[in-house]
Amino acid sequence: MVRLGKLHSRPSLITSTGPELLENAGYVYLVDHDGDTRAHVGALLRLLGYDVRTFAEATAFVAQAMLVYPAVVILEMHMPSMNGLQVQEKLLEAGSLATILFLCENSEREDIVNAMKAGAADFLWKPVPSDTLSAAVADAMLRSKAAAAHFAHQVRLQKGLEQLSNREREVYTMMINGLQNLQIAKRLDVRADTIKKHRTVICEKFLVADTAGLIALLHNFPSLCTDMAT
Repeated sequence: MVRLGKLHSRPSLITSTGPELLENAGYVYLVDHDGDTRAHVGALLRLLGYDVRTFAEATAFVAQAMLVYPAVVILEMHMPSMNGLQVQEKLLEAGSLATILFLCENSEREDIVNAMKAGAADFLWKPVPSDTLSAAVADAMLRSKAAAAHFAHQVRLQKGLEQLSNREREVYTMMINGLQNLQIAKRLDVRADTIKKHRTVICEKFLVADTAGLIALLHNFPSLCTDMAT
């Protein structure tokens, strides 16, 4: 699982420990001032295998929540202390990897448009049919899982790059550009066996078995890898 500190703390690629195996279907944070909604929706989602955390006050969620991923945040739009759009904004400012759903009794068209533009996955109306809610949460959880995996791979890349020595960075740059050991050795004026050893160490630092695994890891982060390798 990937954890994020309090909502005002942007996730750090340097300090995150990456994902661990989850024993449940994911984490749902239900923020709604209506007690019946918290009770009924929470009970349904727990039956579906989700770890559900409920909050009666939006301000309490923003101040105290420790998000564990993958996660879905379900928000009511109209709440006494802070509305759903404001909570969504706080999550975005924190770099949250959670997917946001709105579950509302009533809302203005402008609020719906703004929520969707800001990245909300869906806008549901109370009372929501159980199959509609379960499908929306399942889809949203898949999105959060993908975001968490992407983030964890980015962390892994950055940590690997930070561990490389200056010489290893030179070899790494030529490796990912397809050069073979003899070609790299010639350019650096060293023995091919030396490059082979560097290649092995580099792969170990990125936690991959071989160069093919490294290239696969780099596939979705070309700009990050280019920037940090130079």
